[in-house]
Amino acid sequence: MTVQQNLGSACLLVLMFGAPALAASPIPRTLQDLSGDAEVVVVGTVTERQSRFNDDRTLILTDTTLRVEETLAGQAGAWVTFSEYGGIVGDRGLVVSGLPQYREGDRVLLFLCRDFLDLLRTCGASQGKLELRTTAEGIVRARGLMAGGRIDSTLQELRATIPAARTGGQP
Repeated sequence: MTVQQNLGSACLLVLMFGAPALAASPIPRTLQDLSGDAEVVVVGTVTERQSRFNDDRTLILTDTTLRVEETLAGQAGAWVTFSEYGGIVGDRGLVVSGLPQYREGDRVLLFLCRDFLDLLRTCGASQGKLELRTTAEGIVRARGLMAGGRIDSTLQELRATIPAARTGGQP
């Protein structure tokens, strides 16, 4: 990406969000916050990523498709597609700091909500993405960063915690 493209992307973000948005960090979100805010909470595997311009050609978005293994809250079908700001289309690129990155094959637990453009996106920026790994003992662990630091829980624990947080109950 050229310096001119980087500057153009920065100007676009300033126009869209105002100057403080470039330097601001996402609002710290707890597991309870994300659980309550999410339209849907799903476990699945990333199968596809595709960057594109929005309809006005003023913004680059990357659409990510997830094969859903399990829905922990809300309603989702067998597949869900969501968008993040940023990506590369031809010789143009946009990088937005603090937003999660996805790769095909990633197994994740995601908190997804709608933004002011009605795009389904990861809630709380990178805080809404937990990476899933299976231990040698066969236990699936979810890891990520949220308010208060690093989260490292079993998927089994989160299956109880997330629905309870959405209803205001205690896990």
